[in-house]
Amino acid sequence: MTITTTTSTVLFVCVHNAGRSQIAAGFLGALAGDRVEVLSAGSEPKDRINTVAVEAMAEHGIDITAAVPRILTTDAVRASDAVITMGCGDACPIFPGKRYEDWELEDPAGQGIEAVRRIRDDIEERIAALFVELVPAEASEFPATIGSVAHEALSAHGFTRFEQLTRVSPAALLRIHGVGSKAVDLLTAELTARSLAFAS
Repeated sequence: MTITTTTSTVLFVCVHNAGRSQIAAGFLGALAGDRVEVLSAGSEPKDRINTVAVEAMAEHGIDITAAVPRILTTDAVRASDAVITMGCGDACPIFPGKRYEDWELEDPAGQGIEAVRRIRDDIEERIAALFVELVPAEASEFPATIGSVAHEALSAHGFTRFEQLTRVSPAALLRIHGVGSKAVDLLTAELTARSLAFAS
């Protein structure tokens, strides 16, 4: 399902709004910028965000320290085009005409950094796939016609879908059409350079 309004609103909901939903909101905000309005909430919000989740996201260059857990409200659901729930059961009200998804994700509460990294990486891949559905190719400047070809080649070289969407230019993707070995090597080199620059 592609949302065709100028700016979509996506709401991420988990129980505490301190881990999973904040990680998802951080990834989508970094990826979509002002093309998507990102909200998050919890059915039973904690008083502060999970510090291990903050650490895990910082490893990817995304700062979620300013995020504040918020209570889930009917108004937030009503204002959203897509609602992504993560283990909060039936707490989320249902409105017709909206997209609802439930992501089965382990709760990072009380987990160490290794476990939270796995949860983060799972969410990262889901967010990349969601972004491609939410934002039309012409808006994201991502050439959908060769997207799957490029993704396969880059994935084989160890780059996540999120990295591909955030750090590869459309011009670079066009060079991989046909997946010739030379094109893959050129694109991998460019992406590696971009990743190093991003990390610094």
